[in-house]
Amino acid sequence: MLNQFLSLYTILLLYVFAEGTVNEIESKKEYGEFLKAAQAEEQWVLLDFYAPWCAHCARLNPILEEFAAARTSVRVAKIDATRHKGLATEHVVDGYPTLRFRVSADGEFRDFKGARDLNALEALDARLRSPPVTENLNWNQVLDLCDLGSVVFVMNSSSSNQERIFRAVANDRYHEASFATTSDEKIKSGSVAVVEKNMNEPYYFPFSEQEFSEASFKSWVKKHNVPLFASPLGPSIFRRMAAARKIVVAVVDPNATEHNALTVAVKDAIYQADSSIREYFAAGWLDGNRWAQYVSTFDVHDLPHLLVIDLPGKRFWNHEDEITSADAIINHLRNILAGVAHPRYQGVRGLPEELFVFI
Repeated sequence: MLNQFLSLYTILLLYVFAEGTVNEIESKKEYGEFLKAAQAEEQWVLLDFYAPWCAHCARLNPILEEFAAARTSVRVAKIDATRHKGLATEHVVDGYPTLRFRVSADGEFRDFKGARDLNALEALDARLRSPPVTENLNWNQVLDLCDLGSVVFVMNSSSSNQERIFRAVANDRYHEASFATTSDEKIKSGSVAVVEKNMNEPYYFPFSEQEFSEASFKSWVKKHNVPLFASPLGPSIFRRMAAARKIVVAVVDPNATEHNALTVAVKDAIYQADSSIREYFAAGWLDGNRWAQYVSTFDVHDLPHLLVIDLPGKRFWNHEDEITSADAIINHLRNILAGVAHPRYQGVRGLPEELFVFI
């Protein structure tokens, strides 16, 4: 009789918290029942903590609806963080929208830090339904895997210690990065590299085997788990890229074909540059009309314009002269690294700090 009751209760939960839609959580009890429904169907869980007045949250709603409707592997819920403050505190919500996910009932919730778009959510779903490491790929298969999230971290016949570290980091970060093994000669034997389709060649982990630790590799993965060139730059990818590297920005009007030369030059420069540039810079183009107020804080008023931003260092390089060649941009970046090109500063040394918010 008890088993019969539990089965009926589970069926009721599955009916109330339907898959293929975004469920609105109205109480802590409903939250628990929602998690039980996901567990019964062996689904991973995605939570959207929102505020009713948040414009970004409103723009996310149709994306979540489309994402939930197209797959049975996930159960999605929305929680009004301004009403359910206990749940918001439990999940350490400090901004809106906050997306959190859990792979299984015995797993922990994690923040989803990817772009708030359908492609990024689909990539997350694909990763969570796949093993942490995709095994024994040839070169073309590695390039195909890049489509999941721009880059792939690849290991070729490394030592037992390197392999242990590679797999440990993959097990911890596979929800946000792609990992694979290969014996293809395109990747040097005994090495670990990051691969992106537009790269001229793989970029290898720059330290010796003795320096290859779980901490150093995890840090390197975090730094390089973005494309070298973002097209276009938006707030999410900008924050991820800027957390570890300076950002080379082609500020353009995307509707003005004559501005394409700067975009192409920046893209060519970042992909043609050697490792000394690649380790310290990433790049992209930014819509100077849509983000006119933001770029004006860097004293950018005319388009097209080349701008280099060091967000953690609160400084920037505003290049006044016209640059339209990749070689000239590479030389400019070398001058920045050498201290020859002088920056301007944010805050008390420059522009007001509050103006640097990219929204």
